[in-house]
Amino acid sequence: RYGGALGYCGGDIRCNIIAGNQSQQGGALFQCFGVIQNNFICQNISQETGGAAASSSGIFRNNLIAKNISFDSGGALASCSGVLLNNTIADNQAARGSALFGCRGFIVNNIIWRNQGAEKPLQDSSQPLYSCIQEWTNIGRGNISKDPLFQAPHDSDYRLRSSSPCINAGFVVQDITTDFSGALRFDGAPDVGADEYKTRYEFTFENGDDGWVFTSIPAVFTPPIAAAQNGALA
Repeated sequence: RYGGALGYCGGDIRCNIIAGNQSQQGGALFQCFGVIQNNFICQNISQETGGAAASSSGIFRNNLIAKNISFDSGGALASCSGVLLNNTIADNQAARGSALFGCRGFIVNNIIWRNQGAEKPLQDSSQPLYSCIQEWTNIGRGNISKDPLFQAPHDSDYRLRSSSPCINAGFVVQDITTDFSGALRFDGAPDVGADEYKTRYEFTFENGDDGWVFTSIPAVFTPPIAAAQNGALA
């Protein structure tokens, strides 16, 4: 009846695909209080409230929450009083609060886009900060309403394109060092949403007396473990 996948859960929920569940409240999760991180929470249905999760005060971070449905309120989350950090919340549906309803916690660095319903994507919820929200007109530090430019949202590819306004537009949160896929978030302002854009780097090498060495390295780059020692390939 409550929590199609998990209910009354105090432990951490990490790196799962939580999909295709149904419940009266909280299509996937209900009253979950731990760290909810790096999950793909999709295509869950709630008959009443919280298509993905309801009444949960855990820390939601780096999750992709997409294509969930609530027949009443909170297409993605409802009555979740915890922290929402760097989530991508897209293509959810509800009559009230197509994305969030009654979420009174800390809402920072989230993409809230392409959610469908008769009313606003956020309803009866806290003021978001440094977030990308479709048709957002309210005040709030760092918020934008520009298209985040997903790679291919119709194919459930919510990674960012190179021209996305969400790149480097987030607020620095110390504990957020990786993205949804586990890739490092670079130093400086993080990207908004669950995905950190990955630049495709090109390198130049020359064959010198000490073997192949880098002659051109991007300004922001962390070499792979086997890539470099004292400027030369290992």
